[in-house]
Amino acid sequence: MDDHVEYIRHQSDCRALAEKYGVRIRQRSGEWWTAHCFNLEAHSRGDRNPSLSIGPTGYKCFSVNCGISGDVF
Repeated sequence: MDDHVEYIRHQSDCRALAEKYGVRIRQRSGEWWTAHCFNLEAHSRGDRNPSLSIGPTGYKCFSVNCGISGDVF
């Protein structure tokens, strides 16, 4: 993979980027934060209980119906 992409991935903070785009961060557990999932189509009744974990290097939704994950890209 391109060195520039890896540099950006390593230097970027997913939590800060998510907040910039309107994701409301809830509780913190170590370096990981919880939030309501932004993939609303995958949650039949909305994401009532925060199921998205956002850390410095990526995110993951732990809802059975959703399961999205990724990094700053």
